[in-house]
Amino acid sequence: MFARISAFIVLASMFACGDSSSSDDGSATAEPSTSDGAPTSSTGEATTGLDPAQLYNCKEEGFGASPLAGPLFDAEKGGIQGELQAGYVLHTTQIYVKPEGGQAFFEMAQAVSAEALKIDGLIAFSVGSDMGCGVARTMGIWASEEAMYKLVASEAHAKAMAATLDVSYTGRVTHWSATAAEANAYTWDVAYAKLVDVEPSGLY
Repeated sequence: MFARISAFIVLASMFACGDSSSSDDGSATAEPSTSDGAPTSSTGEATTGLDPAQLYNCKEEGFGASPLAGPLFDAEKGGIQGELQAGYVLHTTQIYVKPEGGQAFFEMAQAVSAEALKIDGLIAFSVGSDMGCGVARTMGIWASEEAMYKLVASEAHAKAMAATLDVSYTGRVTHWSATAAEANAYTWDVAYAKLVDVEPSGLY
């Protein structure tokens, strides 16, 4: 079952990894980015001339990402550690950040990151970005939907949600149930494929 959560599940310094990290073939024709864009409405439609399609058609040729890692995940040892569950929850987000909102976005991302690491049930996460497209992305593995929503309900996350129109043009977000095998095989390409049919929004 697909459901939406706030795209401010930004678990680390989004823009710190954009130019130096490995791509994990994350250059899957992702979305948003123009240098002369304008804000969008809560439906993702342009209010001052920006067509969200311009952003979402930007090819992330400079995409870089941190390795998928977390308290219960070790890629070198096969992925999820300990006794495997029957199922997990995977999430992904895609946010097109306004140039003037970059610093505020970064600071809120750090606060949300710190909060996420306190939550029992976070398995692993990764963050990525493409500075050329002005996009920040996340992907994560959770032990349960309940664990994921603990972050959504946190004060740091609520503050970030309230600032979406100030710091970003548009975004997409989704989460879904997965088997242990699917969770261990989670990649940026899989994450992007799950976003393709999600409607962009100015509020997420």
